[in-house]
Amino acid sequence: RRYAGRRREHDPDCRHRAKAHYLALVLGALPEPDMVIRRELESDRDQPGRMRLAAAYRRGKCQTRTHAIEVFRAHSLLEAWPSTDKAHQVRVHLAHVGCPVVADALYGNAGGFYLSEIKSDYKFKTNEPERPLIARVALHAASLTFAHPATHNELTITAPWPKDIAIAIKYLKKFAPTGGNMV
Repeated sequence: RRYAGRRREHDPDCRHRAKAHYLALVLGALPEPDMVIRRELESDRDQPGRMRLAAAYRRGKCQTRTHAIEVFRAHSLLEAWPSTDKAHQVRVHLAHVGCPVVADALYGNAGGFYLSEIKSDYKFKTNEPERPLIARVALHAASLTFAHPATHNELTITAPWPKDIAIAIKYLKKFAPTGGNMV
């Protein structure tokens, strides 16, 4: 009896599976403002800790639904809803469609996000390197929805934008406002 309960908890098709909602600052723009990326993932045998797209013929349930919130000159702010909880799924899928997450060393650009990239008259300080506005992967878990373990009522936990992403968006709106609001 105890075994049956455990199996239900780990069943990927269980209706009580947690649903995640992410915000991502990416390079480039999606081919379409709203799209679903459908490609199965597998571990990369050549680089441990990294995932890669599986062969195109492999069918599975791995998909990421995306929506462009705002498009800037060379960046976009996106929402993403992965259908599974596979490691790095959102990062791999966005890189696959040509929109790697900012400061993602595994699947995109490792350099971070600097104000000098978008502000044409940026004044560099002498003898001091520029510090990045974002020095980490610019992917934020905005909310997580799941069933309460005792009551089975749906719970949603939300998290405000991190300060670094909020500041980067503020500067993108000011210095690189091409495209505009897509919502």
